[in-house]
Amino acid sequence: MEIIRADHSGFCFGVEKAIDKTFERIDRAKKDCRTTYTCGNLIHNRAVTERVESMGVKMISSLDEAKEGDVVIVRSHGEPKEFYDKADAKGIELIDTTCVFVTKIHKLVLSAHREGRPIIIVGSANHQEVKATNGWCDYAGIILENKEEADRYVRNFNSDKIPLIVCQTTIKRELLDSILNVFDKASLKYEIKNTICNATRDRQESCAKLAKKVDVMVVIGDPNSSNSKKLYEIAKKYCKNALFIQDISDLELKELGNYNKIGVTAGASTPEWIIKEVIASMSENVTANVDHNPMLDYMDDIENSLRLPRPGEIVDGTVHQVMDNEVIVNIGCKKDGILLKNEVSLEPGQTLADLFKEGDEIQAKVMKSDDGEGGILLSKKRLEMNENFKELAAAQANKE
Repeated sequence: MEIIRADHSGFCFGVEKAIDKTFERIDRAKKDCRTTYTCGNLIHNRAVTERVESMGVKMISSLDEAKEGDVVIVRSHGEPKEFYDKADAKGIELIDTTCVFVTKIHKLVLSAHREGRPIIIVGSANHQEVKATNGWCDYAGIILENKEEADRYVRNFNSDKIPLIVCQTTIKRELLDSILNVFDKASLKYEIKNTICNATRDRQESCAKLAKKVDVMVVIGDPNSSNSKKLYEIAKKYCKNALFIQDISDLELKELGNYNKIGVTAGASTPEWIIKEVIASMSENVTANVDHNPMLDYMDDIENSLRLPRPGEIVDGTVHQVMDNEVIVNIGCKKDGILLKNEVSLEPGQTLADLFKEGDEIQAKVMKSDDGEGGILLSKKRLEMNENFKELAAAQANKE
């Protein structure tokens, strides 16, 4: 039996940061003794939710259940603008774990709404992320779930302003393309911001690639996880045998004995310890190969991620996303590394995309431990200056 794991699976960048911030708050709560809540599920994963609750974080359904001085963790899917306004009015401290890519959607929607432009959100009307996004344009956004709804919208369109189109981060690219095709056929002008997360795209592509060459595909995820369910749809499309499980308790190991090649993938809210447990249990040599608790390994990883690098420290990281004016870098701690365009040596006409690609391993120097928006400010220029000084010093020493 051969078990193959998809190249991209499990916790995405945003979910990982949400978990890190939550465990940091849990650690701080031991000292300040303030009650900590999550408003709804932190992420769509039962095991993680239960783990967080067992460590003293209580779940509430609205801010009405919290009082002045309490701490509320904002879930990774985000909340509408009114949520933040209400927390401020009640004196409630918010720990914002909203995915950085979702936050950028909120900013786009808020700006366009202030200009009086129509807002279109491609995604599921019942998904928390879409509800939150719509709350940043006073719930004036039009939510399109399929091309039939897009047809109706186009036929009744009567605004003289160009609509802004954004997407739920976890939808399939095919859905967006089908809706844009409706707009194109009607010759209706629009501005599209493709806000489908790179992590979503990577997971879906690697799932499809793996599903084509295995006998059975196992998708690990929570039934309430949108991206996990979409992975299962893709797995079924390319592999005639596909299973959707939450954890090892849902898996009939005897059934898998009939297959030679088993593919495994997992949704963006599925923790690593669950994935490892499933793979280990499927392995023919499970007792020989597994002598540790995957959950404890996972907790150790979180503990290690809580330390922040200090200004002046040189860090290694992996490029997560390249934008026009900044590069987001995963530097292995609870905060993102932010490499601004003016901290990179560029030739005339050169862009950040010319120098950096997603997945690149880079080094940079820490300028600030907080850039004002929760990130760690990095610099390539300062690092290069350090290296130049070292070379000059070495050359001078050789002359002497």
